[in-house]
Parts: sequence; C-alpha cells; structure tokens
Amino acid sequence: MEPKEDAKEQFDEERRSAITSTDVAAILGLSKWSTPLSVFKEKVGEGNPWKPSLPAWLGNRMEEIVSELYTQASGNRVRADNRFHRHPQYPWFGCHLDRRVVGDPDLIVELKTRNSLQGWGEDGSSDVPPDIFCQVQSQLLITDAREAHVAVLFNSRAFRVYRLTPDLDFAAKLYPTLEDFWFNYVLAGVPPLPSGRDVDTDIINAIAGGTTGVMKSATPEMEELVQRLRLVRLEAAQVELAKTEAENRIKALIGDDADGLTGAFGTVSWKRTAEIHRVDWKAIADDLLPTLPGELADSLRSQHTVVSPGVRRFEPKFRDE
Repeated sequence: MEPKEDAKEQFDEERRSAITSTDVAAILGLSKWSTPLSVFKEKVGEGNPWKPSLPAWLGNRMEEIVSELYTQASGNRVRADNRFHRHPQYPWFGCHLDRRVVGDPDLIVELKTRNSLQGWGEDGSSDVPPDIFCQVQSQLLITDAREAHVAVLFNSRAFRVYRLTPDLDFAAKLYPTLEDFWFNYVLAGVPPLPSGRDVDTDIINAIAGGTTGVMKSATPEMEELVQRLRLVRLEAAQVELAKTEAENRIKALIGDDADGLTGAFGTVSWKRTAEIHRVDWKAIADDLLPTLPGELADSLRSQHTVVSPGVRRFEPKFRDE
C-alpha cells in the first residue's frame, strides 16, 4: 500500500473516532452539505466513501498558494500541522489543522478557497459564514489557541484574512450538544431523525425493503407525524397555487409585446427559447423492428434493454381525501 493510502486510512480513522471541527456545523443544523444523520453514518462506518467534488479537489491543491498569500499579507511564516488534536477534557472532540504560525503556535491558520464573497465580511473582520465560524471556534477550543486566522482566496480575484478569538459563550452551549450527540447517538447506535436535505433524502431512499407486503400499525407518535405531513402538504398546495397565480398575472401584464418587466425589484423575463429538435428514437425503433426477422428483432431488444431496480414509492392516502 502506498504511503498516501496509509495516510488517507489514518485520516479517515481519526475522523471516525471523534466529532471533528468540520462536523460541528452539521450537528448544529448550520451546514448546507451535511446533517446530523450523515455525520452519524460516517462515524458508525455506514457512510459512502467520500469523493471530493472538483471545487474541493482544487481547494486542496491550492492550499499551498493560499498559504503563501497569507504569509505575504500578514508577514507570518507558517508550517503544516499534520497531527490530529483531541480536546484535553473531551477526547471525543478533535480536529486537524491546516497551518500554525512559526514561532507562535497559539496562532492557527485555516486556509480556504471560495467562489463567492457572499456571507463573508470585510478583510480583517471576524465576519465569516456560520459553518466556518463553527469549525474555527472548535479548533480554538480543542487546541486552546488564543487566535485563528482564516485566509480565503475568492475565485482568484480577492484575498482576505479574517481574525477570530475564542467565543466562550458559544463553547458553553456547544459542549452539551456535542456530548449528547456522541454518547446518545453515535456510541448508542441510534441514528438522528432525518432532515429534508438532499443528503438525508439519499440516505433514506437507500433503505432496502418495499417488497414484504407488511403494513405496520401506526403508534400515536407515527399518527402525529403523518398528520403533520398532511398539513404541510395542504399548506404547500396553497403556496404553489398562490405562486402560479402570481406568475400568471405577471405573464398577462407582460403580454405579447415585451419580453419581461424591469423595476426596483430587478427584472422578470418571459422569453421564448430557440426551437428544440429531438429525435424520437423510440418511434424509429417501433417502425423498424416489425420489418426485421423475429430472432434479430428479439436479439436487438435484448441487447438494448436496461433493467433497473425498482424504487420505493411513498404514497400517503388519507381517508377523507
């Protein structure tokens, strides 16, 4: 096994052995990409192997460049930190660091690349997005560092450095939440309830079954949840109706002599796309197959038939609807 693979295995094992700083925002419900359920799945070894997206891969490859930009901007020389740090009081809480300042190990540096400035404050401020705040505050708590700098390269157009110090109020609220998650969910093997995010939808839709013919009798808690679903569906239908009504009225105002509206709100366009040409290959096949010898037609059908596994359909049917 190559050294890189050894390091990757060790890195993954360290992440599974504790709540890490990058897990905190997800556990608190502040992450766009992860949830308490997906973190739980990773910790118990049931998560899908992580494959970095192109932005994540590029961000990793550009880490050295961001590090050099930070040194030029701040005058601080930095060194890599490859250790896995554990909280001295809570060993189930840990983190990896990007860099530490040479000669000042209590100043840690987090390196980031981002495409947009949205959610980020001015250079030199502590105004960072919630997920970054959670990650860096966790690093400060785990390492007992006095300050953290977040060095961010924005789409090769801007470079900023943000400065954060430990937030003790955040820490006081954080520890009980993380401790509950680690002991009452991860170690107990009890998965958190799923959210409505895509990552949880994928986890739930991967559950096997749907062929048993068994219908469970609903408990009072299940009855309450299904009634909640019913109310949400009714509300969503009303919202969708109101949305369509507003769209139709705006389209009527635009009429046939314009392509949209402009105003203090911005713009609303209603333009016609170019003509779309698609070849109906199914119709062609239906026309040609009857003209072919039976065995050849059957062989072609067999070669080009793709069989996909059945999917579980979720179909609520309420008695009075």
